[in-house]
Amino acid sequence: MNAPGPIAAPATPLLPAAVAIVRISGRDLGDCLAPLLRLPPPRQAALRRRRGEGLDERALVLLCPSPHSYTGVDVFELH
Repeated sequence: MNAPGPIAAPATPLLPAAVAIVRISGRDLGDCLAPLLRLPPPRQAALRRRRGEGLDERALVLLCPSPHSYTGVDVFELH
């Protein structure tokens, strides 16, 4: 059986908030995300500067690789 591709969704309510969290879950996320930003060590949050332009240049990032994640596949959080 083929696994579906990565899934991305907000992990915070849609109410006004100081911080929003986006969670991405899927296979081999580390390989996909490495060209976009410098990933922290597994299960350690780190402040990173994203590439490109936008409102916030910095974000807290967290990578929980499989099989040691809640879902059993890679989980990436962007705060």
